[in-house]
Amino acid sequence: GLTAETNYEYYVQADCGGGDESAWAGPFAFFTGYCTPSASGTATYIDDFSTTNGSTNISNLTSGLSTGGYFDGTAQVVSSYETSSFDFDAAIVGGSAGFSIWIDWNNDLVFDNATEKVYNTTSYGNGPFTGTISIPAGTQLGDYRMRITTDWSSSNPTEPCADRGRAEFEDYTLTIVPAPPCADPSALTASNFTATSVDLSWTENGTATAWNIEYGPAGFTQGTGTVLANIANPYTVSALMPCTNYEYYVQADCGVNSSAYVGPFAF
Repeated sequence: GLTAETNYEYYVQADCGGGDESAWAGPFAFFTGYCTPSASGTATYIDDFSTTNGSTNISNLTSGLSTGGYFDGTAQVVSSYETSSFDFDAAIVGGSAGFSIWIDWNNDLVFDNATEKVYNTTSYGNGPFTGTISIPAGTQLGDYRMRITTDWSSSNPTEPCADRGRAEFEDYTLTIVPAPPCADPSALTASNFTATSVDLSWTENGTATAWNIEYGPAGFTQGTGTVLANIANPYTVSALMPCTNYEYYVQADCGVNSSAYVGPFAF
């Protein structure tokens, strides 16, 4: 029942019964939110941070130096979905520095270097720093905190909560959304016939890069045909029977989900 992003203190007293109680010990302070990093210097900072290829994207350009070296940009959101990815571009001011990004995948208010650092440099650079962040399979829908930093004193920044010298920290929100529908293919065709092979092709109406086909003798019931998974478009089917009527269906495979099977197309 605590309030998020709030500083609290607490005291504790031992109760030994019969009115025998210890003195109150405390206070002990805690914060129901993410640590707030800072930087004492003003010479090195993040000036641009943007994303592309998300469902929605961040564009925080020519932002300048944030007071105290920390910017809360969590109102700015990049959205994506499980197993997809988005690209980022970060420009810095103030010479050569390192750059890192964390995402709190388990929402425990801690940025773990071993499991939640999604990008880091290994040498000093002037930027812009660019890369691709992939969304792990099984990531649940919802909001996740993303923290970025540039640090003049580290080629691989590992302190997301520290008070640094020439550095700056910025927080943003990553929102995991449902995967978009996987569009049905259309315009199935067959060409380049031989007695035992054929080239099958279709029109992709979405973003799929892999497909499944099922084929069999004309009039076959789906589920009883031959299934070829994770194939390209077009695709050559071989070892067919000569002088035989066939039909095929095709399904787009978008990774997280798939389209309906479309067909049959006869050849």
